[in-house]
Amino acid sequence: MINVLTPITTFFSDTWTWITEKWGQLSSWFTNNVWLPIYNFAVPIINFVVGVFVVAWELISTVWGAASNWFMDNVWTPYGQVAVAAITLVWNKITELWNWIQITWSVFSAWFMTYVWEPFGSVAIEAIVWVWTKLTEF
Repeated sequence: MINVLTPITTFFSDTWTWITEKWGQLSSWFTNNVWLPIYNFAVPIINFVVGVFVVAWELISTVWGAASNWFMDNVWTPYGQVAVAAITLVWNKITELWNWIQITWSVFSAWFMTYVWEPFGSVAIEAIVWVWTKLTEF
């Protein structure tokens, strides 16, 4: 029994050794010839682009910080309440105008329906149909 198992275990042991050696060679070749060249090419570019965005963000933050402080101190604090009051007044006037238009239109449309359309609507439609028929007979 030992004589039968020895060649089988030797075969699998040798096969495993060969696989690990070849895999090690392949992984070393892949690392040196594929991964590292891509990494060495891409990482400096990525670092440069990220650096540009970091500098831009710091510049924008600095400028915005100064500008927003100036705006708050020189515009919003002294004039903000006046601006809000003016905008509120304008909005209220627009709302009042819209309400007036709705009320006026409802009164006018009720008058029109009662005194124009209901008494003369069917006659007007018949006249329009008659004119259209005469125009399209040619």
